[in-house]
Amino acid sequence: MPTSFVARLGSRFIESTRMWLVIATIMRQSMRSLFRFALFNHAIFRVIVRQLYFTAFQAIPIVCLAALLIGSVLVDNLLNLLTNLNAYDQIGSYLISSITHELAPLICTIILLLRSGSAVLSEMALMKINREMDTLSMLGIPIESYLYLPRILAFAIGGPCLTVIFSMVALLGGYFTLGYFHDITFDNYIKQILDAIHLANIIPLVLKPFFMGLVVVLIAIEKGITVRHAFTEVPIKLIRGMMHTAGCIIIIEIAFNLV
Repeated sequence: MPTSFVARLGSRFIESTRMWLVIATIMRQSMRSLFRFALFNHAIFRVIVRQLYFTAFQAIPIVCLAALLIGSVLVDNLLNLLTNLNAYDQIGSYLISSITHELAPLICTIILLLRSGSAVLSEMALMKINREMDTLSMLGIPIESYLYLPRILAFAIGGPCLTVIFSMVALLGGYFTLGYFHDITFDNYIKQILDAIHLANIIPLVLKPFFMGLVVVLIAIEKGITVRHAFTEVPIKLIRGMMHTAGCIIIIEIAFNLV
């Protein structure tokens, strides 16, 4: 029994180490392509634009709907609590902290994971099984520039952009749906929000979804290209990828809260 436990523990450690080594290699190769200005290649630039469209632009309606629903409930509850306590000067700081620091990056990352992360994993796995990656290599097309870099940039750019959109819709839409029932005017509400916005509030709004988006796409690519034989491996890889991504998101969340 102890031997079996140690064997399983060692196997998982080796698998985890191998996964992070592959991710580090993907990131290193992609950054090398970026610093070589590969994105200015016409074909690669078209792929980047297409990935941004699929990853970020098409996700805007879902993000706005989620922001409107969650923002309405949160703004209503916070305004109800703070106005009853006559803590008008705390409205902006509480809303900025709860929406832009916590909810917006987390929910946008979950949307990216469920919508685009799974698509990237399946796409990479299908290309690996059909030997399309081998074909690209034989044609002299660098995989890191044509496949990895556009998807990494799409998530790294799309994550912060969607988070900003979520925050704006949640703050403004939350007031117009349920917030105006409370004893606070729109001018005062906006003033409280603007007074609470500082550089220290903007940094996590950008950096947190940036790192979370990188984690999602890098794990998705790694799981996709490590599929070996059949497409039936994809559901297993998808589950493992989501578990690893969830763990990394928790670590990023804890790190930003500590900082």
